This record gives sequence, C-alpha cells and structure tokens, in this order.
Amino acid sequence: MSREITVILKKLDSDKPNLGTQTWNILNEVIRSPLFSFIFGASLVTLLPFLQESIKPEKIREAQQNEQEARADAILIAPFIANLDVTQPEKSKAVIVALQELARVSKESDKKGEDSAIFKATLAAITVVEAKSNPRAIGKDTPPISEESTQKPSSKPNFEEIYQKLKDSVIYIQVAKNNSDQFGLGNKLLKALQSQSLIAPGIEYISPDKMPNNMQIRYFNDSDADRAKSLAEITYNTLGNSVSSVKIVRLGLKAKPGTLEVWFPKVNG
Repeated sequence: MSREITVILKKLDSDKPNLGTQTWNILNEVIRSPLFSFIFGASLVTLLPFLQESIKPEKIREAQQNEQEARADAILIAPFIANLDVTQPEKSKAVIVALQELARVSKESDKKGEDSAIFKATLAAITVVEAKSNPRAIGKDTPPISEESTQKPSSKPNFEEIYQKLKDSVIYIQVAKNNSDQFGLGNKLLKALQSQSLIAPGIEYISPDKMPNNMQIRYFNDSDADRAKSLAEITYNTLGNSVSSVKIVRLGLKAKPGTLEVWFPKVNG
C-alpha cells in the first residue's frame, strides 16, 4: 500500500510544469484578457499608418507627395487665378506679376529645378489673358522705321537679368508653314521662354512668301528697343549655330508696349 502511494506521488510531482511552461501560460492568459486586447488594438491602430508607409513602394510615395504639393500650390494660386480678367488689364497685370514670382520661387525650391504641373497650367492661363489683352500688331506690312543687325555675344551674357527685362512682354513666334525644321527650332525657343514664365502664346505658321530674308526680332514701340535686343540674345543662346544673324526691326504698326515678334527667315529653294 505504501509503495503504491509513493509511486503515485512521484508521478504527480513529475507532471508539475517547468518555469518556461509556467511563463508561457501566464503570457497566454494575459494575451487573452480583454485589457490586453484593448491596449494592443489601440497601439496597432496608431502604428498601422507608419507600418503601411514604411512598406509602401518609393514610386507611390513620390506620386502621393507630388499630389500633396500640387494641392498646396492650387490652394495658393486659386485666389490669383480668380482675378485674371482680360477686361481689367491693370488688375490682371498685378496678378500676373504675383503669379510669375510664385512660379519663380516654386522652381527655385524644387530639387530638380522644374515647374510643377500647377504652375505650368497657370502660365497657360496667364498666356491666354495676356495674348487677348495684348493683340498682335495691327496694320498692313510697312517698311521698317529702323533696322539693325546683331551678332552672337562673344561671352555668355547674364541671362537672369535678360529674362527679367522681358517679364512684361508678349512674344509671338512665326515660322514658315510646312517647314518642320523651323517648327522644331521655334518650339525649342518657345519652351525656353515659357520655362522662365515669359508670355509666349505659341507658334504661328506664315506663308513662306511672307517670311523675311533674314531672321528678325520685331518691335513696335521705342520703349521696347532694349527688350528686342534681349530677345535677340536669348534667341542666339537658345538656337546656337542654327542662327547665323538676327536683325532687330522697328515697325510702324500699332501694338501695345511689350509686344515682340520672332520671325524665322525665308527658306530658299
């Protein structure tokens, strides 16, 4: 009898859980408790956005950041856009100056030095308003009042200063119709101007027989003589060896101050 009891007691003693098992059982009970579920659930909800952000692909993160920046730009620009009015040129002029300055600051702060989509769209809106309030020169072809030739600058000019001189200008570009080479060069010049937030409504196609013999920068008011020279320098710098000479021509046609035109030359043959 005593022997059997001894055996049973030893068996019960051997079934007692070890320290590791006891620890696990305690943890298991804690995990199953409502208090733990509440605390852990709240922590998970707090940490979930950070976890999601950490595993999000780089392209998606960049796209979302660009979208947020575009929204911020749109909010910033909206009040100015609402005041762009072709029927109130003086009011629009102040708005345009403000928008151009915003575009400049935005571009300088961008790591790639590029205009955001919002500012590109804004420039397009400015261009439309300026083009309508600054109509093309009115009148028939007339002999030039003055004409002078320019040569390529011997050294690289201060283009920041030159572009600044053209801030209040509206620049039209004319190329010969059905001339793909001139269109390509004209488009290159157009993009260079628009990249500096200058007003350039686009490229116009002109009948080849109406094109001048030499490339011309045309202006219509004495006050725009310096602007015409600045545009000639930009044209040389942008188009490089594609431009051999440029004539700056003052025409006696009626046009608003700041109106400038770039005319590509007639193509022989």
